[in-house]
Amino acid sequence: MTFSRLVPVLALACAVLFPAPQGLAQDRPLLVPGKQTVFQRVLTRDTIDAMSAPGGAVAERLPPFTPLYVYARSDDWTQVGRGPVGAEFYVETAQTVAWHQNIVAAFTLPFGRNRQLVMDSQEALVDLLNHEAVRSEQQRRLDAADAGRVTPDMGVSSVEPRQHVDIQQQFYVMPILGFVEDLHPLSLAENLLLNVASLPEEGGTPEDSSTVFEAGVVFVIDTTQSMQPYIDRTRDIVRRVITEVEASDIGKRIHFGIIAFRDDTRPNPALEYRTRVILPLERRATNAPVVAALDKLRAARVSSPGFNEDSFAGLRAAIDETDWTPNGAGYAGRYVILITDAGPKPSNSPNLLPGQENNALTLRAAAEERGVGILTFHLQTDEGEGNHTYATSQYGPLSTFGSNRYLFEVVDGTPQAYEQAAAALLDGLLAHVRGEFAAAQDATEAERAVADLGLAMRLAWLGRTTGATAPDVISGWVSNLAVENGSRVAFEPRLLVNKNELATMAEIIQEFIEQGEQIRSGRDAENFRARIRETVLRMAANPDRLTNARAEEPGDVMEFLTDLPYRSRVLQISAQRWVENAMERRAVLDDLRPMLRQYRIWLADPTVWTALYDGAPDGEMVYAMPFGMLP
Repeated sequence: MTFSRLVPVLALACAVLFPAPQGLAQDRPLLVPGKQTVFQRVLTRDTIDAMSAPGGAVAERLPPFTPLYVYARSDDWTQVGRGPVGAEFYVETAQTVAWHQNIVAAFTLPFGRNRQLVMDSQEALVDLLNHEAVRSEQQRRLDAADAGRVTPDMGVSSVEPRQHVDIQQQFYVMPILGFVEDLHPLSLAENLLLNVASLPEEGGTPEDSSTVFEAGVVFVIDTTQSMQPYIDRTRDIVRRVITEVEASDIGKRIHFGIIAFRDDTRPNPALEYRTRVILPLERRATNAPVVAALDKLRAARVSSPGFNEDSFAGLRAAIDETDWTPNGAGYAGRYVILITDAGPKPSNSPNLLPGQENNALTLRAAAEERGVGILTFHLQTDEGEGNHTYATSQYGPLSTFGSNRYLFEVVDGTPQAYEQAAAALLDGLLAHVRGEFAAAQDATEAERAVADLGLAMRLAWLGRTTGATAPDVISGWVSNLAVENGSRVAFEPRLLVNKNELATMAEIIQEFIEQGEQIRSGRDAENFRARIRETVLRMAANPDRLTNARAEEPGDVMEFLTDLPYRSRVLQISAQRWVENAMERRAVLDDLRPMLRQYRIWLADPTVWTALYDGAPDGEMVYAMPFGMLP
C-alpha cells in the first residue's frame, strides 16, 4: 500500500448555495464537485435538532455523528436525508462536518502493542509520537485516563477500550474525517495520522463473559500421493494430545475437524475428490472419532496433475463450511491448520473450476471475517525444492493473523521434523485452552508466535463476550501504527461500502475479466476500451450501479474508490497499458478472479451487512471492507 498526499477530507469549502426552499423537492443528493457518482455527505457534530423547514418545527433529534446525504446547502442550512432517495429535513450547516469518502477506522487486535490514546489534536498526537520516552509517557497518560485524572495538558480525548472491539461482531462507526501522511518516528515506516470520530451502535445484549475458553481446530490435510507419512504423524500427535486430556475438563474444551484435499479429478478420476470433509468440527463427548478418522485417512494411489495442489480449495471448505458458532456459542479459539508439501494452484490454473478461484488475500479476508487464524505447515521436501519460493510467497500472506505470521516451514521436510514442529504447535493450542497465553523464557520463535496467537484469540473472544464498543469521542487523532511500536498496526482504515457499491465493483470486475480474456490480437486490444465503455454506459442507466459514464480510464469508472489512502493495480493501470502489456494484464486478471468470488460471497451473506439507519433499503446496507480487498 502506498498513501496519497494530504487529502483535505475535512474541508467544508464545497458548499453549494441555494435559495431558501420551502419544500423537500430534491430527489437525489448533490454530487461532490468534480464527481459524477459520489454524493455529498455530512456528519452531525453533536446531538442536534432536525427541522421540517429552515428555522421551522423540530422534526427529529439526531445523535452525534449521524451520517446524512446532502440535498441542498446554504451558509446557514443544509437539506439532508438518511439515504440517497429523498430529502427529509434541514439541519444547521454549522452543526455538520463533511464526510464524502465513507472511510472508517477499525481497531486491530491489541497484542504486541499497548492500548492507544485518542488525542485531542494533530499537534498533541505528533508531540506524543516524537516524545523521547514515548512508551513510558504513553503509559503515564493511560494510567491517568484509567484513574480519571486526565489533565488538559495531556491532550487526551479518549482511550481505546480494554477489550477488543471487533467491527465484524460488534459493528461501530468510527469515521475518518481526515488523514495526513507521515513517517513513524521509531520505524520510519509509512504512517497515517487519522482524524476520527466515534459512533458506537446502540442496542444489543452483551454475551455471557463467564463462558469458558473453547478451541475449535480444523486440520486441512494434503492427501496426495506423497503425504501418507505425514498423515500418520498427525494421527500420532493428535492421539497423544487426546490421551493426555481426555479424562479432564480440558478434553471437553478442545474440538477437532478434518478436511482432506487433493486436486482436479477430471484428468484422473482415480484421485476421487478435490476436497472432502472427513470429520466436521463438532462438540463431541469424546475425541476418539478424531483418531479413528485419521487412522482411516489414506493418501491417493495415483499422481495429481502438476506439483502444486488445490490447498486453497481445502482452506475455502474449512472456512466456509465449518460451523464456527454452534448453538450460537462460538469457539473462543478458531484455528485452521494446513499441512502440505506443495504450493497452491495459481488462480489461472486450468485445473480450477470456473468461479472457484481463490488466492491468499481473499482466503485471509474470509478467515478474518469469522475470527479464524490459519496456520500452515509447509513441508519443504527435496522433491519440491524448485517450488519452495513460490509456496512461501503464497502461504506467508495467507498465514497472518494480527501482525504475526504463522507459516511453519519444515526445512528438511522429513516426517520426524514435521512431528516435532506439529507437536509443539498442538501443545501451544492446548495451553490456550488451559488459559496459558505466555511463552516460556526459553521458548522458540515459533512457540512465542503461537503464544501470541492464543492471546490474540482470547482478546477477540473477550471483546465478543463482553459486547465491547468503541469509545465515545467528539473528535480526536490516532496513529495508524501504534504510537510506541511502529511495526504494529493499531487502527486499520476501511471503506464503508454499501451493497450497491459492492455490486458495482463485482459487475465491473466481471466485465474486465470477460473482456480481458478475449484479447488475442492487436485488434482485440484496440477494441477493449470500446467494449468497456459500452458496459459502463449500460450500467450507468441503472441507478443502483454507481459508474462514471464519462470515465476515460478503467480506474475512473468507480469514482467512489478514488481519493482514498490506497492505490490499486486496477485504478492505476491505463487503458493503453492494459491493452499493450500482456503480462501485466494477465497478473491483474489472476488477482481479480478470486476477488470477484469473495465479493459474491459477501453479497449473498446477510450476516455481514449492517443498516446505518432504520428503514435503510437493501442497497444501502454497509460493510466495513479492508482496503486490501478493494480492486
